Amino acid sequence: MSMTTHSVRLGADVAAARHAAVAELCAINDRGLRLAWRLVSLDYQPGIALVCESPDHGRLYEGTPEEVRDEEGVYDCCPWPYLEVGTPALAHYLLTLLNTDAGGAA
Repeated sequence: MSMTTHSVRLGADVAAARHAAVAELCAINDRGLRLAWRLVSLDYQPGIALVCESPDHGRLYEGTPEEVRDEEGVYDCCPWPYLEVGTPALAHYLLTLLNTDAGGAA
């Protein structure tokens, strides 16, 4: 198999896997193509999750002067899936790939 044939086949395999994954995520979350991802901390391990669009996402100490937002956490309002990745470099890599596929910014 030539390098060109291998590259074309690999590209087709990646495109098919990408299409299947995006279709499944859209069906699960009913969010259309607005599938932006973010870095999260899951049990103190790096991970990735879909961006949560809830206005109450990550609100801690609500209504107090110390009110803050925890943007790295995952809460009941957050859409599934969220994945523990384990290493920061891999989390950043997956985030970049997924957000590029979604047309978002990493």
